Amino acid sequence: MSHASVADLGYFSSSNILWSDWVEAHDHMSCASMNATYCENTENFRANVSGRILGTAAIGNVRAKANTIQTNLSRSTGNEIDAIYVQYVHHTTGCCILRDKNEIPVASGDLLLMDMAEPLEVIHGDYETTSVILPRSTLKSIQVSQNIYPIQLLGTHDPSAIFLRNLLGTLKGQLRYLDTKSVITILQFVGELAVMKLENIELCDVPELQQKSADYLKRLKAKVILRRYLANPDFTGNELAKLMGVSRSTLFRLFINTGGAGQYLKQIRLLKARYLLHHAPHLDVKEISGLCGFKRASGFSRAFRSEFELSPLQVREHMTREETNAMVAYATWILGN
Repeated sequence: MSHASVADLGYFSSSNILWSDWVEAHDHMSCASMNATYCENTENFRANVSGRILGTAAIGNVRAKANTIQTNLSRSTGNEIDAIYVQYVHHTTGCCILRDKNEIPVASGDLLLMDMAEPLEVIHGDYETTSVILPRSTLKSIQVSQNIYPIQLLGTHDPSAIFLRNLLGTLKGQLRYLDTKSVITILQFVGELAVMKLENIELCDVPELQQKSADYLKRLKAKVILRRYLANPDFTGNELAKLMGVSRSTLFRLFINTGGAGQYLKQIRLLKARYLLHHAPHLDVKEISGLCGFKRASGFSRAFRSEFELSPLQVREHMTREETNAMVAYATWILGN
């Protein structure tokens, strides 16, 4: 999945989704005949969904009341969503997956790998999850395999699960703000780690991936800290290194592809500024520059024009904000793959 060739359709969100809309989206996603959804108390059902779609992969954050989803999808019938789901269960009041007469209990904090090429039933209590959906065609090492992989429930001490939880936790908290390149990189790591587990390869057997994953998680930690201090114009790489407990040379190595931590901080300040110009019409340019860590509005305008080839005022004059229904966008993406 190269960065240049992937279309980022952006972040979308729908809140307070009613049962009728939930069912309609699932019907659309499954061609109206391959899915079944149940809810004992449809009047009280509510769900919040947010996500992001990039080319042939999708990320979804879901918080919903109790419901049951049953799929009748099967590769043998040619009617399948042939994808691998990597799912982090942040919270559940009770969940059980039924497949092939096997019952798999799921608890808060569990991480699941699911091959969606065979029927299953998921009985949810109230729950919150983050899922990465990777069509088999994007996973080169297993795309031609006809294997149906069993559901894997990864333990809390599994090295791959630790990395995956950190990666999906980042997607939950930062999905709205991550740039396209960062999201694609996370998806690549998630895909590689998922395939390894499906093929019963341990992370310790692939030391280069283990090192890459460890470095990437350090970068994610650094990025979270940088975002926390985004509005502080005096925050520097020295303070970041101290907070992370690493040397300046280690910090530079982690951000060498972006020219160092200072250059990265400047980039995310400008990205946040662009976001606020589009989505916070009540803020003027001077207020936005201050919120993004620039001491002077004139310096902010120069840096912004250099990065995006438009001034902040030009961006605001031409801005268009499209509201996207998350459930319909998600369903349309699934149907098209």
